Amino acid sequence: MTTTTATTRRPAASLSGRAQPLARRMGRWHKWLGLALGLLWLVQAATGSLITFHWELTDLARRAPGAAHPFDAARLAARIEALEAGGWQLSSAWTS
Repeated sequence: MTTTTATTRRPAASLSGRAQPLARRMGRWHKWLGLALGLLWLVQAATGSLITFHWELTDLARRAPGAAHPFDAARLAARIEALEAGGWQLSSAWTS
């Protein structure tokens, strides 16, 4: 007489009982760490943009809404002459 023992095998793809909560915990950590780093990078991008466009934003804030800021070549020439008379050497000029 032979006895047969029935064994139940888990599918290869399933996780063991101990590994399943670990995988769930790691998934949770991954989600929250990703969200935290995403928020950090969003703040970094926003502050970097503010630093990059500092002069343009300052000019925009000082003007009245809808007011034009015309270019006055005579005023620029007078300012350049005043700087050069004071001993400054001007190599370039930007208008904004």
